[in-house]
Amino acid sequence: MNEKNNENNTILMNENISLKKEISQLQQDIIQSNSKKEDEIKKIEKESQQELLKLRTDIEIMKKDFIEKEKLYNQFIKLLQEKNDQLSNKEERKDNDNISSSNVKHSSAFSFDLFCSSSKLLKTFHGHTSIVYSIDYSTFDDGQYLCSGSNDYTVRIWDAETNKQIQLFKGHANP
Repeated sequence: MNEKNNENNTILMNENISLKKEISQLQQDIIQSNSKKEDEIKKIEKESQQELLKLRTDIEIMKKDFIEKEKLYNQFIKLLQEKNDQLSNKEERKDNDNISSSNVKHSSAFSFDLFCSSSKLLKTFHGHTSIVYSIDYSTFDDGQYLCSGSNDYTVRIWDAETNKQIQLFKGHANP
């Protein structure tokens, strides 16, 4: 019986040693897995920080670009308002001259039909609801612009390259 007990003890000891080895291996696997997870987390955090920094830089560039374009836009609006004031003053002087001059009417003939038949339509701008009496073309900061005045009591500023209206002035006195 003693021999049997010794044999059982040996089996149990071998089994115990085997279990301890298995536990040790599992602990090493857990440590290695945790290390890989930590490395992956650090990698993701680093990539996220780099992306965030890039986005912040892009936002700052966009802010500067927006401020620059806003300044140009304000300069353009100021220029247009000054030109509108000059035109209004010129029209007032012209009206005053017409009132003080004789009742003789002067007119110049311009054949729009002849002009249309010899020209090719390149672009159409949509927006006015009545006859357009005045068109002016100007370049400003590498842009091409049209200014149109209509019997609908509006003056419109157009981007000549995109055909888009960029400004609308309502309520002018004389079409």
